[in-house]
Amino acid sequence: MWKEVTIGVLAGIFVYLLALGMDPAPFLLLGGIFLVLRFYIQGRGVEKNLETLEYTGEQGLASQVTFA
Repeated sequence: MWKEVTIGVLAGIFVYLLALGMDPAPFLLLGGIFLVLRFYIQGRGVEKNLETLEYTGEQGLASQVTFA
């Protein structure tokens, strides 16, 4: 519930600042930087989460896909 309230409040502030004639670009840029940093600090942006195969040295695990 707090997430929805926060999003609503931030959207309201954003619309209010637009009505005052302020440029929204700095706010969007800082918000994007904050989200990216939060994403990487929580460990979701680390490449190890994307690993699907692990090489153990066995010959039977070689891919059979060819492009011929």
